[in-house]
Formats: sequence, structure tokens, C-alpha cells
Amino acid sequence: MPDTINHPESQIDISESAIRALVNSAVQSCYGIVGVGRTRTKWAVTRRFRASAIEIRQREASVVVRIPVIVEYGLPVVAVAQNLVKSVTYQLQQALGSIQPHIEVQVVELRQSASAPVSPA
Repeated sequence: MPDTINHPESQIDISESAIRALVNSAVQSCYGIVGVGRTRTKWAVTRRFRASAIEIRQREASVVVRIPVIVEYGLPVVAVAQNLVKSVTYQLQQALGSIQPHIEVQVVELRQSASAPVSPA
């Protein structure tokens, strides 16, 4: 179902799936993000980046995006989240024009990637 975003110069109809695809692209290029989705106990993560886990809502003339992410263990979580917010905001502003998106990052899990060496205990 397309969302209608009221722009000062016109009315724009954008589907949630189009916005979700833009956000997912930005998330995949962000350093420190291992995946998108809920933790395994709450929701099975079957793919590395689940675009369907990204929530899109319209609030007045803005787009609200909630992204549940899995962050690489050992990295500064706040820095990764801030980088993600900047990346998604930039991507959406480039695609949607002067609309100011509101990005909410929810860190649901810290995970050590398989390629990271494990230090002996």
C-alpha cells in the first residue's frame, strides 16, 4: 500500500517497499552491522539482512524508520548506530528530496562474526 508524503511543492506517493529497499541498501553498506532483524529467540533470522524487519511509518510530513540491527561484537555500538543514522538519512534525502526522515535504531543483539579470531581464555 503506497504511503502519501505531503511535500511542500507536491504530493508524492511512495510505497513502503521502495523506502524499505533504500534503507536496506544503506544498512548493508554500513560498517559494523552484521544483520537486520530480531534476536533468534523473538524472531527467526533466516537471512543476514531482513528488509521485512525494517518498520516504515509516516508522521506528518516526515518518514519514521525503525531498524532493528545486529551489531558486530567489540565495536563501539553508539558510533555504529550514529553512522547508520547518518547513512540512512543521507540515502533517503537523496531519494526523497527535502523530506527529513526520523531514524530509530534498535540494537537487538551483539554478535561476533565467524571470520573474527577468538582469543584463548
